[in-house]
Amino acid sequence: MSCSMMSKEELWMEEDEKLSLLFKVLYSHFGENFSSTTTQLIGKLNSRENLEELLGQLSLDDIISLCRYLNIPRPSPDLVASIFDSETAYEDTLKEVIKNDYDDTQGAHRFAEIVEAPLYPNEEILWDLDELPYKYTRSTELALPYLSFWSASLDDFLSRFYWVYRLDAAYYVRSGLEEIIEELQENKNALGTAEIKRFSVKYVKAASVGMSQPAEVRAEIEYSTEQMSEEQKSNWATLQPGETLFLLSASTNSTADTGAEGFRKRFGVRAVRGCEVAQVYEGESVRMLSVFLDPFQYKEDSELTDPLAFNLLVRRGKSISKSFAVLRSVRELMFKNPVLPKFIEDIAINGRLGEEKISEETMQSLISVLFDNEVSFKEQILNNGDISEQIKAAISPNPKLSPNLYSKLDFTKEQMKALFEIAATENRISIVKGMPSTGKTSLALSLAVALTKANPQERVLFLTNTKDSLVRAFERLIESYPMNERYVCALGLDALVNNKALSQKGRIDYLLAQRLLLLHEVKVLAASLDIRYAEEYTCESALNLFRMHLAPKWEEFLANVEIEKGVEGEKGDAVARLFPFSGYFALHEAQVFAGEYYEDVAKAKMKWKELEELFTVIKEAQALEIIRDDAERQRYILSTYAKFLGMTADYAATHQSTLSNLSCSTLIVANAPTSPLWQTLLSLTPKLKRVVLLGDSSQTPEVTPNDKYKRLTRLSRSLFGMCVKLGVVQYELSEGLGVKATLKKLRGESGKWTGIGNVGFGYDYQWVDVAKEDSLEEVVNVAEAEYIAATYF
Repeated sequence: MSCSMMSKEELWMEEDEKLSLLFKVLYSHFGENFSSTTTQLIGKLNSRENLEELLGQLSLDDIISLCRYLNIPRPSPDLVASIFDSETAYEDTLKEVIKNDYDDTQGAHRFAEIVEAPLYPNEEILWDLDELPYKYTRSTELALPYLSFWSASLDDFLSRFYWVYRLDAAYYVRSGLEEIIEELQENKNALGTAEIKRFSVKYVKAASVGMSQPAEVRAEIEYSTEQMSEEQKSNWATLQPGETLFLLSASTNSTADTGAEGFRKRFGVRAVRGCEVAQVYEGESVRMLSVFLDPFQYKEDSELTDPLAFNLLVRRGKSISKSFAVLRSVRELMFKNPVLPKFIEDIAINGRLGEEKISEETMQSLISVLFDNEVSFKEQILNNGDISEQIKAAISPNPKLSPNLYSKLDFTKEQMKALFEIAATENRISIVKGMPSTGKTSLALSLAVALTKANPQERVLFLTNTKDSLVRAFERLIESYPMNERYVCALGLDALVNNKALSQKGRIDYLLAQRLLLLHEVKVLAASLDIRYAEEYTCESALNLFRMHLAPKWEEFLANVEIEKGVEGEKGDAVARLFPFSGYFALHEAQVFAGEYYEDVAKAKMKWKELEELFTVIKEAQALEIIRDDAERQRYILSTYAKFLGMTADYAATHQSTLSNLSCSTLIVANAPTSPLWQTLLSLTPKLKRVVLLGDSSQTPEVTPNDKYKRLTRLSRSLFGMCVKLGVVQYELSEGLGVKATLKKLRGESGKWTGIGNVGFGYDYQWVDVAKEDSLEEVVNVAEAEYIAATYF
């Protein structure tokens, strides 16, 4: 059985049909039960309040009949007697089932609830033990949405994920706040806390059209650092815009009262509000922050008769800030009517593999990039028995071969098979598996370079799980692969890579610096030709110089040198004499031409290509002359210029507005088994043609304190695991490119991990495999971490 994703319009139509059926049943079978006033409510059944009022006028027998007409299952009389204490309880339960089933039905308007709910959890949610119990057991009953991706639409999945992740974030917030509040009883200078001296709302932006809450609310917070310890001061000195803070109205003294409200009542926690840091103002003893408040929570608080007075400011670190940044990204994505690429929709929604497409154009371009002679082409592709016959059949009998741009890379047959098939096939998710140091990342970087060389319009997005692994990938890309660094950009990475700034701003500075150097070269070139086209060159005037003077001179040279060949033969200085740019290149080389005709013509063409490359960079930099706004320049780098973009999965999940500017056709996810499904989906762009998941089935998800809760809702489920179960194409690597010698020894001659010991620490790598202590998955990672810590620290 298969299904297809429903659009919002289709969901709305289905909802209207469902409400129409309810309208007909109520009016035709129970119309006499309603007064003239309540009959008018039948036309407004999508309101829960109206539906509740209508059902309140029906008896238990009428409710049972209504369920029968609407095909709502009901328990048997014996089961009713054993479960419910009274008929009233049974009646209330049936009414609740009907209201839940017909209150905005199942999803088209569910995002409205998300948009109108406060982003940050307040004190009511944090200490609601029905939704957030302290301990979970097999008997714990929680009304949580099951986060399977077999949903009617992406909207449905995102709305389920939003509520689950919001509760998960609330769990961490509560545990952190309780820890800090308890510590404050003994230590008034608890790390991550500050006493609020002044709190005031400074700016409330008018509501947008159709909205009831303010569009933006800004407040100012002042806190003193005089009584802080040095550790506290250092902690608050690192505060950055974008972080999440919490405002508390709480007592610093506990009471002995341990009633039903528990912790909240014992410590006098009256209110908890979240905010996002907008700007930090430094001061000697008093510091001030400008923060964004939640507009929906502010609207609710403004209606309180007794205004809140906050006395404590709490900082809980970047992990909490990331959680709420993810929730904001989900909100943004749902506003944009998100659409999955068709082949991902087939796997994630329909539970089946979609139709693949072999791109003959990409394949032919790829062959010219990878091979420079027919022998290597036949050996690696045509005679490789592992490569799909369907792909071989689509290859031209006489493919165009060119000077090999990949001569420095030595591929094994299995790597060439994976590289060629992944690049030539569109509308497919591929898995590249292998143990550490089998060349998964090397293959991914090779794929990225091959695709961008084969097609100048190709753009690749590379995701890793940590910044360190992202830096290592970029270092390898720049050092070992023929990828020009001006096309490389790392988002959310401030660290230098080989002394190069690869951030958006770093790429802009690099391109502007290149522009100045190249325009100086243009001036020197024009002077060598005795051309006085401009006193100082801009990109536009330089391109005009190329089009009006240089290109005609080159065409004239090609025509004249062919004539001179017949006069002087294969020997002579015809090329050197006729080449119009000899004076310019003589400034850099003592002798450009050797006096051999064919060799000199080839050298002349190579020099002309150098000039073309020079003006290509100038043309690319021309946009920065026109665009003067820094934000617009960064958008240009992302949307048009950069060909290889890298970021961490966390950055991708929390910067939905940035991803919307990308038009990448290939997504590569490193350590895919550890990336949850929701994190991967938030990284997708609509124009994707292929997705490559790198990893190994033995990799386990990140261990978290609330892991049981995540398993209840399948929050940590990965796209990698789903694809393995559905049988997508997998490439198993056993030998990598440039495997480190010590790792190779540790693995043994067979290429498989032998599990041998590291006696005397003879190797600088160690294979760690700690046996499970019980059936809980998270114990494996904890045991391995403890082993490493005990051994090396």
